[in-house]
Amino acid sequence: MPLAFGRGFKQGCFYMNHAQTDIAALSEAFKKDLLVKGFNEGLMREMAPDLFVDDHAHPFEVRALVTQGLATLTVEGVQTTYQPGDIFTMAPGCIHKELFGPTGAHYIVGRRYP
Repeated sequence: MPLAFGRGFKQGCFYMNHAQTDIAALSEAFKKDLLVKGFNEGLMREMAPDLFVDDHAHPFEVRALVTQGLATLTVEGVQTTYQPGDIFTMAPGCIHKELFGPTGAHYIVGRRYP
């Protein structure tokens, strides 16, 4: 199943995609797409309910697919909430905050080092 990605970078770090809602099929296609695009194998991350992570940045590019729950990322004061089926990317060095929903969040994440 090919992935249909949209555009619309917010604050230079993220974009969203609601193109598909079959999470199982989207997850498999997403993992394959990560490898094609030079990211490491997608890892499943499970974040605790209401977990807050203050300002930080990563030395690698991030590409992630939310599979359960909610993840809110704040960049330059702008909050964007991602839900199952949303894909976001983040450039290396992008300073951001993370807040996970009342049921936590699960997402598949790939990393690509510069």
